[in-house]
Amino acid sequence: LVTGAAGFIGPHPCDRLLAEGHEVLGVDALTDTYDPALKERNAERLRARPAFTFRGEELLGLPLAKLLDDADV
Repeated sequence: LVTGAAGFIGPHPCDRLLAEGHEVLGVDALTDTYDPALKERNAERLRARPAFTFRGEELLGLPLAKLLDDADV
């Protein structure tokens, strides 16, 4: 589980974990606290990886426990 997966730092741990053979659940609400166009490009690039699952805008207001239902932690 990587939070902020589409932001400035998040794609880097996602790439590393994927390269090591892990399945990654990336989470990012895609807010405008960081360039939204860049976030969307990062998210699209990561979504192309078979072992990557992305959860985005629908997370706003979602309880953390519900998000963790999709993660093997």
